[in-house]
Amino acid sequence: MIKVIELFAGIGSQRQALKEAKIEHEIVAISEIDKYAISACEKLHGPTLNLGDISKIERLPQSDMWTYSFPCFLWQEEWVDLKKGVILIVHYYGRCND
Repeated sequence: MIKVIELFAGIGSQRQALKEAKIEHEIVAISEIDKYAISACEKLHGPTLNLGDISKIERLPQSDMWTYSFPCFLWQEEWVDLKKGVILIVHYYGRCND
């Protein structure tokens, strides 16, 4: 069985993908700070150890795999700054709570 940590877990989409792919796994921890995402994740998947803000985690529990979700926000063209060597794909995906 694969032991998984879901970083930026959101509502647990990586966990759901593993379930649908019929991959045996155990979520040992998540990292999520959005209270609505945490609430939805718990309702969908049950309680899970939440390590909170990823920038404040000093040590991760033992695991075999880390997953992460891309943040739910609008892409903004001003984030593309070629002078600083920063290039992001610029697309509009919409907001997650629409």
